[in-house]
Parts: sequence; C-alpha cells; structure tokens
Amino acid sequence: MQITKRFSWHCSHRLNFHEGLCYNLHGHTYKMDVTVSGNINMTGMVADFHWLKGIVEGLIVKNFDHACIFGKNLDEADKELFDWCIKFNQKTCVLPKDFTTAESMAEYFHRILSNVMPDDIKVESIKVWETDTAYAEEKNVD
Repeated sequence: MQITKRFSWHCSHRLNFHEGLCYNLHGHTYKMDVTVSGNINMTGMVADFHWLKGIVEGLIVKNFDHACIFGKNLDEADKELFDWCIKFNQKTCVLPKDFTTAESMAEYFHRILSNVMPDDIKVESIKVWETDTAYAEEKNVD
C-alpha cells in the first residue's frame, strides 16, 4: 500500500548556469509530494500522516521555508548574495549539490527521508513541484 502527503514552502534561488530569466534571483512556492509504502499495520494504516508530517517538516520544510537556497559550488554572484544574507541575518540553506534545481532537491530529499524511515516503510517517490505545472520526481529504484 502507498500513501502520499503534500507539503509546501516558499524560498528563493538563482540558477547560476542558466542563460535565461532563472539566472536572476527569484522565488517559488514549492510543493512536495512524499509517497511511502509498506504493509497496513494493526491500526489500519501504512503510517500515520501526522507522524510523516513531523518527519518531513522537521528535516526539510523548516530548513527551506523562506530561505535563500544555494548549491555547494557558488559563483561570484552567489558568494556575494550568500555573504549579504549572512550579514543581514537572512535564512540560507546550502544543498550538497551543484544546482538548486527541482531535480537536485527531489534527489536530495529522497535520500534524506530514505535514511530515516523505519525498516517497514519505504520512500517510493519524492515529487518537487516548482510551479503548478512543472515538477521533478525521484523514484525508488529498488
């Protein structure tokens, strides 16, 4: 059985390699669908949605909501923006990836959540919605 819970947050980023408008600092209201699977337990559930919410909000949403996100390799503009954020006590989050794309976030979030799930619950997929019409999805390959 699979269950899915949706989360949302707001944050900003820029794609320092991009040749279009996304090179500029801009923001999104991200949505993320977390799908997990497992056997239905004695309470009739795969997992309690409230329990899943606590894990995802604690590990991901609280860190990314209203943050300016950066990739691990900063160009000159990102370095100055990052320093400005630190100087003025602005929330930042650095991905352990080169890019701050939905693809990078989906892959990273899948890894984070897979590492903390109990043995009887498997992260099947993470969909990171950058807009209402565009998402990246990292699926379990086991």
